Amino acid sequence: MTATLASPRHAGRAPALLDRAGFRAAVVGAFAKLAPQHAFKNPVMAVVWLGTLLTAGLTLAGKAAPGIGWAVTVLLLVTVLFANFAEAVAEARAAAARPPRCAVRARTWSRAASSPRTAVPSTACPRPT
Repeated sequence: MTATLASPRHAGRAPALLDRAGFRAAVVGAFAKLAPQHAFKNPVMAVVWLGTLLTAGLTLAGKAAPGIGWAVTVLLLVTVLFANFAEAVAEARAAAARPPRCAVRARTWSRAASSPRTAVPSTACPRPT
């Protein structure tokens, strides 16, 4: 049985999920996704988002005990922000992992509609508008 040795510099460490720029973009994306247009695309997020607003409104109106009302409001807000952050991280990692569109077009071949037996590089095909 052979064991592979990791370099001493990276021994025992998992690869980083995000760099500093990716983390900053994910935090900005998490707050940007608080917009109702994005929140209502996912029913679970919409319910939590509405619950956050409802508990904040009830606490401000004096219908709930201030300590418990604000605690629940903050907990729901943190839940929404964390879910948005996780989604933004996943999108950033997926975008970093996929090849650039121009590179995919350069190595893809397609068949011409006028002559199905002739293959042409996709760069010769008209680009969609």
